[in-house]
Amino acid sequence: MHYIKNLTDKVKNIYAIIITKEDLGDFDKESKLSFLRFLDVLADILIVFFVIFSVMSLYFFVTHAIL
Repeated sequence: MHYIKNLTDKVKNIYAIIITKEDLGDFDKESKLSFLRFLDVLADILIVFFVIFSVMSLYFFVTHAIL
């Protein structure tokens, strides 16, 4: 999970640089920030599904493949 947090921090820093470099109006910045919030929520959902899939795969491997 440490690597995933570092990756998400790097992506957020890149998007923050993109937002601050461009001289945009408040509306454009807010729309970009809302899109970034959407991406953050989407990434969190994907991480949760990946963890659930990993746990279920491990359970299947331990109960069916070994026995």
